[in-house]
Amino acid sequence: MTKLVQCINFVKFEHYRKDLHMLSRLLPIFHLIFSVFSLEAHASQVCNSIPECQDLIKQAQIRIEELSNTYGQRVSRTGAVFTRDTSVPALGEAYRDPSGLIWGSIVMAQGKLYTMNQYDADKYCKDGGARLPTKEEFEQLAKYLGKGIVPRYSPDLSRRIIAQGYSPYGMAQGYSPYLADGKTGFLPGLSGYWFWASSEHPNDSDSAYYFHGYRGAVYYDYRDNSFYAVRCVSGR
Repeated sequence: MTKLVQCINFVKFEHYRKDLHMLSRLLPIFHLIFSVFSLEAHASQVCNSIPECQDLIKQAQIRIEELSNTYGQRVSRTGAVFTRDTSVPALGEAYRDPSGLIWGSIVMAQGKLYTMNQYDADKYCKDGGARLPTKEEFEQLAKYLGKGIVPRYSPDLSRRIIAQGYSPYGMAQGYSPYLADGKTGFLPGLSGYWFWASSEHPNDSDSAYYFHGYRGAVYYDYRDNSFYAVRCVSGR
């Protein structure tokens, strides 16, 4: 009986010894984890006392929100829902508006901006399996997105326009196709550029309508003039 007890105690000792050995090997890892959390807490306290550091954190948070909204639905400041649509690859980051029209940019999807007259812009969209929007479609888009106020220039303008979701061009009045939360935008490049429409002027075949990105309104100009960007659509 005594030998049996001794045997059991020996087995227990060996078991505890192995556990202690394992714990001794894990201690450096536990210490490292504790050190990382301590360092993170210290860095956070230091960063809170430095305005520049806080600005970087805010910009990083905005960028994270932008990336997280790359896909899915987005809601404009007027409440219109835009849904990410990849059915026309040439349109790049395209969104389907409430009417079912898909808005994208073939030129911007390639990472470039060109100046084009209305004839070339029309051909460019068609070559990509899309078309130029009509005058009426641009007007409807403006209603979906809504207008915003662009702040005038000030030393902290860049920070304010990021926080408020406005165009960085410094105009008193402007067009701001951004989300209701004022942080992330959709339909890249719609604010600030001029985009040809497919509709020609009823009294002048040499003129066609275009969308003024700054003002969120439609005007007309000679079709041979070149504008800085092209917006294409698909559907209907």
